[in-house]
Amino acid sequence: MERSDPVPGWPSIQRDAELTVMNLARAQDAMNEFGAFFRAAHAYPLPSYPGHEKEMMLGMLMRKKLDPKTDDWVTQYSKSPETGDASKTNMDDLRDLWDYAGPAENGIVREMLENDAFGSLFTMAEQEDGIENVKTGLRRKLFEDDSDEDEDEDAEENGDEKMDEDRQPDKLAPPPEPGVDPSLPPMRLETVLRFITTGAMPPQR
Repeated sequence: MERSDPVPGWPSIQRDAELTVMNLARAQDAMNEFGAFFRAAHAYPLPSYPGHEKEMMLGMLMRKKLDPKTDDWVTQYSKSPETGDASKTNMDDLRDLWDYAGPAENGIVREMLENDAFGSLFTMAEQEDGIENVKTGLRRKLFEDDSDEDEDEDAEENGDEKMDEDRQPDKLAPPPEPGVDPSLPPMRLETVLRFITTGAMPPQR
């Protein structure tokens, strides 16, 4: 109205006023509906907060933007990587890679098979360090050296004694309960169920 010359007519002014009132009413309704959210989203210190003593912490909490160092780090690593022909792997490069990887893998596996890497009880690192230094936690040996052939002959003679040492003694049967005759045959399942459900004593055997 201030810039228009001549002044617009009354119907136009009335229509603009109605639109303004309608927009203000919508804004007021939104403020009333989401007032709790707006108050929670906007952080502000309470009067009881020690702002002078904890000024640095208050500044970090009230900061609207990231720290300059953090902002530089985010900007650096949020950029999309540059793409070009030099860094792009095409199908020819992938084909060459697979052509090399297959024979190379087969050669490594063949060498491990020749060295009996999968048939040994010890890993390659343990074999390189010396299998005599491996702690298995077992009393019996899991491997035999070529230099122990003479000892093996003596071990065959004393094999029965070693087996007796490793074998656990047979567990003794517990004594029967008082009043129980183990020589009697067991009760029938029907008799046991009848006693459980009715309390009827089984017939004397």
